[in-house]
Amino acid sequence: MNFPPYPELDSLADTTVASAKPHGTWTFPSTNTAIVMIDWQRDFLEKVGFGASLGNDVDKLKAAVGPAKAALRAARAAGLAVFHTVEAHSPDLHDLSAAKKLNCPAIGTTQEPDLGRILVAGEPGNDIVSELAPLDTERVIYNPGKGAFYNTTLA
Repeated sequence: MNFPPYPELDSLADTTVASAKPHGTWTFPSTNTAIVMIDWQRDFLEKVGFGASLGNDVDKLKAAVGPAKAALRAARAAGLAVFHTVEAHSPDLHDLSAAKKLNCPAIGTTQEPDLGRILVAGEPGNDIVSELAPLDTERVIYNPGKGAFYNTTLA
């Protein structure tokens, strides 16, 4: 996969993980390696969010935040490119497919005032959880939810 230009990575050397499993030391080129943090948004992780309204056990999802934070910290320390994807629909919902509208009628509605409209770009619930918040130098890619890369520049 060719990533969009990321000139700050051009001078990086290879990265080595000394304790990679199952085979021990693993070296990879930092200039074409990235970590992609997919859909770590409040709508999916909070007890009153969209994920919980679907019956998901968000405690299990929240348990993954710590390991994801450790992976993100390691990627940043290694100088890797970091991308964050966010499932989000435009405020007028023009990008909400008929099938998704039928199967997920809550999208675009407000069920919890503190989170705003469900899965709508710019609403508080659409924010990435603070523990995994992107840095200003990291790219955030919004998608209408047919997959983390559907209808994005990473498709």
